[in-house]
Amino acid sequence: PGAWKGVRLYAKAARSEIAGLVLEHATVGLEVDSAELTVKDSVFRATKELAVRVTDDVVLAGFAGNTFDQVGAVAMSVPPAALVGIGANTFGADTAIEVRAGNATASGTWAYPGAPLRVSGEVYLDGKSGKITVEVAAGNRLRFDAGGALLIGYTGDAELKVTGTKDA
Repeated sequence: PGAWKGVRLYAKAARSEIAGLVLEHATVGLEVDSAELTVKDSVFRATKELAVRVTDDVVLAGFAGNTFDQVGAVAMSVPPAALVGIGANTFGADTAIEVRAGNATASGTWAYPGAPLRVSGEVYLDGKSGKITVEVAAGNRLRFDAGGALLIGYTGDAELKVTGTKDA
């Protein structure tokens, strides 16, 4: 782990697609500054700090079917805006996705990604140009650090829907 820096997609790489990538032994496997990135069917293995870091306010087009192996306690660090693009992935037993402080400003579903969401800062759900609705899908587990909070409708119209099942 940490033998090389990793791969970074800057803002001008918007709408890129990665499929079938095997990324190993990086400090931070994939850093994402580009909007609407799709990553699917890829493997992130043995990273030193993080497997994936998405910068503030970046929205992912899709992130699903990926496998995280030997990546530590936090596999991904994402802003709230990126959560609507994350689908089902495979994570190690004690691995989480860190949700940093920021704004979720678009409607959508936070699908169960395959690991708990660790909220490390104040996450705001606020519609900037009309009401937004965020649905937290069954199976999700939100864990809050000492400074973590979920704040709905603070400066704009917002709705939170949480739907569980008997098993999830």
